[in-house]
Amino acid sequence: MLYFVGAVAVLYDRDEDMQRHYIGHTEDIQCMELHPSREMVASGQRAGRNRKTQAHIRIWSTETLLTLYIFGMGEFDIGVSAVAFSQLNGGSYVLAVDAGRERILSVWQWQWGHLLGKVATLQDDLTGAAFHPLDDNLLITHGKGHLTFWTRRKDGFFERTDIIKPPSRTNVTTLQFEQDGDVVTADGDGFITIYSVDSDGAYFVRMEFEAHTKGISALVMLPEGTLLSGGEKDRKIIAWDTLQNYKKITETKLPESAGGVRSIYPQRPGRNDGNIYVGTTRNNIMEGSLQRRFNQVVFGHSRHLWGLAVHPDDDMFATGGHDKNIAMWRRNKLLWSVQVRGEYQSGSYEAVSLCFHPFGVVLAAGSTEGHLVVLNAENGAPVVTIRVCGSPLNCLGYNPAGDMIAIGSQNGSVYLFRVSRDGFSYKKWNKIRGSQPLTQLDWSTDGSYLQTVTADYDLVFCK
Repeated sequence: MLYFVGAVAVLYDRDEDMQRHYIGHTEDIQCMELHPSREMVASGQRAGRNRKTQAHIRIWSTETLLTLYIFGMGEFDIGVSAVAFSQLNGGSYVLAVDAGRERILSVWQWQWGHLLGKVATLQDDLTGAAFHPLDDNLLITHGKGHLTFWTRRKDGFFERTDIIKPPSRTNVTTLQFEQDGDVVTADGDGFITIYSVDSDGAYFVRMEFEAHTKGISALVMLPEGTLLSGGEKDRKIIAWDTLQNYKKITETKLPESAGGVRSIYPQRPGRNDGNIYVGTTRNNIMEGSLQRRFNQVVFGHSRHLWGLAVHPDDDMFATGGHDKNIAMWRRNKLLWSVQVRGEYQSGSYEAVSLCFHPFGVVLAAGSTEGHLVVLNAENGAPVVTIRVCGSPLNCLGYNPAGDMIAIGSQNGSVYLFRVSRDGFSYKKWNKIRGSQPLTQLDWSTDGSYLQTVTADYDLVFCK
């Protein structure tokens, strides 16, 4: 399994439950494509602020993780928004789309770093690009209000054919190809459209049907002629028989906690066992099939990550954020994740600060709603929830003895609670008023002094 997080590409071996990481990029990765041989990857990064972090494309080995080729330095403006390998010639060409204002489409012979041609697409919302599998000189770009075919001539110039163009509001989100080369597209309104070629070489709509409620985010064409489509809003994955005029075969629906479908990929490409991986809108990766339930393989936070705490004794750490999840990890393994709900609250709390009790038995979290939430560090079970104030609790920390916790708020005050020795019982003891929002706090080693940092970067010491 291959995916990227920030500037790191992750290769996850599901059978061995092990990760390897490609760390050659100098800025965040924006797109990635696997070579037809499955032995190499092309990945494009965004531009940084200096020459060492220019936008470019890297070709690297999935076996050794060594960088094989680097090209495009100085050619891309603010980043590379799409890459794809050619299919007919075994992946000798790479296309790239510049994320800059002109959305320049370029074709490269990557083994030599040669630029074979480029053209300004001038399409604002370009979301993807691909080579036609039966013609390495035919490229397709798609996005909001456009579906365009580009034919590259021997002189490097491109001939443009607009299939969809403004003022059309159709947002083409993804595309695939039938075995005979017909183009299958999906859009933001939930429709699947099939384009064929007439005797004059012009493309026309052969078929169109509504497949999902609202947007379709993923299409995968399987070797036996089954098309899988994934809905971002309706969370459905549907199988269609392309040999039977796109008759629906079956469908399934992801649980609400998983999120909507963002991407689909076969677990074992080339096999017809029906097992797939699904990337979701909530940063999870699921595995399963349309005949059995889906299980979570990779968990990730889906919104801003604000809380981070390291266990005082064990090699564990906790994370929490605006997605309302609090998670406990051991190195690279998820131990548990929970969403904490209040007794009289319909939703869950957003954690913005975390800290462990010095004995490691409980984990305390401060929420955006002003609640202190204490969890059992072993299993995430709620211990106690206390409303501290009406402002976000931006920082918190136990004193070294573990018999007191200090909580810093957005309203500038520090709230002090007495804590039982086991960390399970809390009683309000004092309040230190302030005027500036607090961002950090910590105790002196003897527990006599408290240091806080305000939003204006002032240090305040309390005894």
